Amino acid sequence: MHMTRDTLSRPGLIRLWLFGSILALGLFLADLIAVRDWLLPGSGVAWGRDFINVWTGGQLVWSGELDSLYSYDAYLARIHALTGVTGDHNYSYPPQSLFIGALLGLLPYWLAYLVWTGGTAALFWWAAKPFVRGFPSVLVILTPAATINLWAGQYGFLAGALWLFCLRFAEKQPNVAGVSAGLLAVKPHLGLLLPLVLVLKRQGRVILWAALALAVILGLSALVFGPDLWRAYMIEVPKTQAAIVNAPGDYLYFKMMPTTLVAFRGWSPILAMMMQGLTAMAALWIVWRTRAAPLRDMGFVAATATFLILPYGFNYDMTVVCLGLAVLLVTRWSRLATWERLALIAGFVLPQLVVGLQSVPLPLAPFILLAALWVQAKQAQAGTLWP
Repeated sequence: MHMTRDTLSRPGLIRLWLFGSILALGLFLADLIAVRDWLLPGSGVAWGRDFINVWTGGQLVWSGELDSLYSYDAYLARIHALTGVTGDHNYSYPPQSLFIGALLGLLPYWLAYLVWTGGTAALFWWAAKPFVRGFPSVLVILTPAATINLWAGQYGFLAGALWLFCLRFAEKQPNVAGVSAGLLAVKPHLGLLLPLVLVLKRQGRVILWAALALAVILGLSALVFGPDLWRAYMIEVPKTQAAIVNAPGDYLYFKMMPTTLVAFRGWSPILAMMMQGLTAMAALWIVWRTRAAPLRDMGFVAATATFLILPYGFNYDMTVVCLGLAVLLVTRWSRLATWERLALIAGFVLPQLVVGLQSVPLPLAPFILLAALWVQAKQAQAGTLWP
């Protein structure tokens, strides 16, 4: 990879993107070889993997069987009855997600998956366009996190787009930014640091619009789907998620988590919790150090820090993280020290690299992310990336 002025060369750019998504390409190829209709024989899962949850949620809305949505055993039984899928699934999204599921549930599974994937990818591309510098904008839907999200049929594009809309419009259209932040509660843990960023940057109008949007969407979901569903969500989902994180064994979903708690889970529970706390505090401190940076720069730093603070987070949700690190690599390549380039490259490819790293006895993933965050914050303090 050689330097062209201040940017990464086009051959280097292509190699970086291909290397970062080689795992997803292999997964897609394996699925194409194995696929029969819309099921993958022998694996017990559907094409689009986790999208089966979005679609099944919609089916349960129309069949009036929402009482089984947050009941683990009853939900698995409904998936199997609807599709024949026998893989391990649980519905972890809040009730307002059913507005999306109900619309997609009107379509056959294969068509709903294409609409979901294509629609959310287009939305993320549109949201990301003002932030893309030094490379074709189409590549934002082909980063390591993006291609894993395409394979998994997950919320990574939608959640990432909402985060970017908030950063994009906060200073000029606080109503749009606030509504975007409120809608991000469809995956509430991903918006963990957004309120902090908005408070530190004194975006009071954005916060007010976000609170209003959140109140409206929560009220509508309670009115349409019933308050009992919210009670079930608040009680059952935390228990299920805790059981997943604490489950013994080497499951695929552990290999898709770059979090500190998961990286240290094979050592000891006490050490894992201690290290989770330490990396979370380090990430918060780094975010705090960027408080004087422009809102957009601080927002990208916070997006990366989120995955060091969360004990439960997945690689397919790191779409904004990959975008922020990619822009740094491409536009500031010649200004970076060798170790800084390596840190950013490792952080960029981490959404797919983590699958292999979780098989290594050393807890590398959170430290890779921490190093990339440090470089990202340093560059944010040095001068804004965004016009």
